[in-house]
Amino acid sequence: MDGYLRSGCYNLLCHGFVKTTSNISLGCNFTEVSTFNGDQKDFTFSIQKDQSSGNWWVQLQGISVGYYPSALFTELSRSATKVEWRGEIVNLKNKGQHTSTQMGSGHFPSEGGLKTSSYFNRVQVFDENNMIKDPENFRTKSTNPNCYNLKIDDEHYGTNGYGFYYGDLVYNDKCE
Repeated sequence: MDGYLRSGCYNLLCHGFVKTTSNISLGCNFTEVSTFNGDQKDFTFSIQKDQSSGNWWVQLQGISVGYYPSALFTELSRSATKVEWRGEIVNLKNKGQHTSTQMGSGHFPSEGGLKTSSYFNRVQVFDENNMIKDPENFRTKSTNPNCYNLKIDDEHYGTNGYGFYYGDLVYNDKCE
């Protein structure tokens, strides 16, 4: 909620989220998942600021799941200045040894993209007028490209919008 500066929390471990539906269970696994090199399943998520209340609403598949009240935030009570989409793993190994935890499908984007790697597509933001638009000044970053990598999806922009692939090779000899 605060860019890991003080809260250090993930997902619903952050205090204050107000759930507004009983139709969706939070914190559970998806029942439909993509198959490696086969059928792909897409889910639509959005986080949008309500301009009148200042609350940040979370939607899944177009259903409002709940919101983070504006009172929880300082800067975000007015607007967001940065948005990030990412894959992340936690490495608790001693002395920085690489963990065997995989990110996404456990495969690099270079292995085939859409059917082999995890991905985000139709990546968009809401501007100050609540209009949807593609992100500007998009930057990519991989903290350790030998372990985890990403690739912008230029090939499917016309059908899937702005997007990227990300993932890893679980553990490989080049990853330290």
